[in-house]
Formats: sequence, structure tokens, C-alpha cells
Amino acid sequence: MFLTDLADKLRAYQAPDGKRLNVIEIGGWKTRGYQAGAGWQLDAVNGVLWHHTATASARYQTTGAPTLNMCINGRSDLPGPLAHIVFGRNAEVYVIAAGWANHAGIGDFPGVPTNRGNEFLIGIEMESSGVAPADWTAAQLEYMPVLGAALERGYGNGNPNFLQIAHREYAGPAQGKIDPSFIDMDSFRDNINKLLAGGPATVSGQGDWFDMATKAELEQVVYHTRRPEWGNRTLTEMVQVQDKMQWSNLRMVKHLYNLYRIGIPGRIRDGALAGKLRGLFGYDEEAQGKARQEEFDRDAQAGFTTFPN
Repeated sequence: MFLTDLADKLRAYQAPDGKRLNVIEIGGWKTRGYQAGAGWQLDAVNGVLWHHTATASARYQTTGAPTLNMCINGRSDLPGPLAHIVFGRNAEVYVIAAGWANHAGIGDFPGVPTNRGNEFLIGIEMESSGVAPADWTAAQLEYMPVLGAALERGYGNGNPNFLQIAHREYAGPAQGKIDPSFIDMDSFRDNINKLLAGGPATVSGQGDWFDMATKAELEQVVYHTRRPEWGNRTLTEMVQVQDKMQWSNLRMVKHLYNLYRIGIPGRIRDGALAGKLRGLFGYDEEAQGKARQEEFDRDAQAGFTTFPN
């Protein structure tokens, strides 16, 4: 099955409040599909699988689709097309393929044969970075349920079991997927159902991230998000840098103890250089002398040459 009527079905739908989708057809979409020449195609349309593109630059755009070409042509590790529809930053609906799209991967969900999502689900890639803070535009949040309702009206044929599912719901356990981030799918499905029933939808599909985030998502944001103010390092990398600096500073002090003989009461007599170094580091003979003596003894016993670098 090639969905050659996809653009027409999307244009045909009008929401109860009069909203219509801005449908943009990308040249060649009606014959585009993975291994189309070998006969690969959809077996049926059981529902829609929603993704985010995880494109960092999407955060800074309010229109268009920075990942459009990649979704059409694929990546080095995964040939295109990677979806049937790309949902732009200003709610543009780019129709890019009618045949098989490599978007689902391995996974399962009731109503979809195991590991066969590509054969039964329309794939939508929505432009977003996918990381906190959520960067969905107002237009995307407003038109997401309209897009979902248009597809369900066009291909659901009144089927109450027509699926509107997140990639994380299908492939989370199998692939660790989290997309689409920050979208409460129960609220989102409820909005689609309201539209199909003739009522208004509310822009409430974006849930509170701390309520929705998994442990893996929290760890990713806290430990592995790169921050410009830290030289584009992650928190994990910053801790490593700080640890390295602390070890380096401590080793330098201990090296000065050993090499330049900063005065150790009863052990080593201060020289001119030692006295200056002691002043530089702010050591007080009376208050800190005994502590330095004990530390020097511990270093001597442990063997200074084995001190960590």
C-alpha cells in the first residue's frame, strides 16, 4: 500500500473551529519509499506513530523544518525516508513519502505486530530538540491534534482502535526511545477525540516535564546536556575537569612540600624560599604546623611517588 492520497486526506479535514492544515507536498513523495523498487510497502494503516527529530537547531527556529532533507534522504546508518510527514516549527505539514518509511524500528504495541511498526503505522517526525526546556512552538501545540484528527478521519474509517501513539510507547522498552518529549499522550489523544467528536481541543498536550520524565530522561538532562556557560561541557565533564584540577593543585602542594621543604616543625628547617612559599599558601606555623607534620609523615609512609596524578 502506497498512501498516494495522503496529501488529499490531510487537506480535506477541517477542525470544528475552522482550522485547516498547511500541507506542503515534496516532489516525488507519491513514489518515495524504502526499497520501493523491491515491492516494500505498508500492509495497512493501523494508526500514527509520533516522533521528535531531536534536532538541536530546531529550538532556534519558528518556521520551517531544519531536518527535512535528512528525513527524506536518511542518515549514514539508516536509509530514508525516515517518516511520511515532517511537522514544521510553524505547523507546516510536509508530505515526503507514500511508501515504507524507516521510522518505527523494533518494538511492539497492542494492535501492531511485534517489530513491524513500519508496515502498519504512519510516521510523523516533529521538529524539536527534544531536550529541556521544552521547545514546542505555540503553532505546533495548537495543530498537533488537528493533524492527528485529519489522519484518523482519513484512514481510521471509524475504527475506535485506530492508534495515536508515541514512539516511546512503541519502542521505549526495546530501544530506549523517549520521543516525543514533553507531550502528554493521554491528553493529546483526548484532544484528538474531542475534535473528531465536533468539540474544541485545548492546548494542553504539553505536560509538566518533571511529572512525565523517566529516570533516563532526568539523567540525560542533568548529567549529559552540554551548556555554553561551561564551555559546551556536560555536568559529568565539568566534574571530571574539577577533579583533575583539584588533584593537580593538591599534587603541586605536596610536591612543594617534598621538593622545596616548606617548614615542617621539628623535621625540616625553613629556608628563604620555603618561608616565601609558606606565606604564599597562607600557612600559620602555630595553628597548622602539627597538621602539616602529620600529613608529611603519612606521605612519607605511603610513598610520595605513588600519589595520584
